[in-house]
Amino acid sequence: MPSPSRSVFGPLLVSWELSMRARNLSPRTITNYTEAVRQLDSALPAELADVTNVTPEHIREFIADLSSRRAAKTALSRYNALRIFFDWLVEEDELNSSPAARVRRPVAPEQPVAVPSDDTLRAILSTCGGKDFVSRRDNAGGVPAPGVHPSPSARRGCRAVRGSPRPVPAVGSPLMTCPAGEHRIGAGT
Repeated sequence: MPSPSRSVFGPLLVSWELSMRARNLSPRTITNYTEAVRQLDSALPAELADVTNVTPEHIREFIADLSSRRAAKTALSRYNALRIFFDWLVEEDELNSSPAARVRRPVAPEQPVAVPSDDTLRAILSTCGGKDFVSRRDNAGGVPAPGVHPSPSARRGCRAVRGSPRPVPAVGSPLMTCPAGEHRIGAGT
């Protein structure tokens, strides 16, 4: 079992994370990618001292072990992160070639999406009753009937479009003028 303080990737992982932040990747992506490298790092043999000693066999063993314990999509996700990491090491001249390049991609079977039956679709569509566009739109969107106002907590603040000071009107109700700085929607505000 490797020692918790030992890290084959150490400063390289910190540098890669900085590189990803500089490329403006999402924090979630950065977390997922670095977690995959940390997991591989902890699975590597304790005697492995340098990134140049990581072999395709180490990566295969890690992915095989992961596949036996987790979902196929998880193993695929970790594999993709490791490919990107090792490709980055090659770009940065830390490695001559990527050990992950010689590891085949794990298979993650597609999970079919459940398709609602015709009866279910009819039941859903029947909730959009009415003969005209407005009533169908209002029924589908859950808009209250005219004269019914949402609770004060639902009226708090208005949603601005891309930071615009113009509030977005509630469906089916006229845009009311807002007191300066309040920007509220609907009647009764």
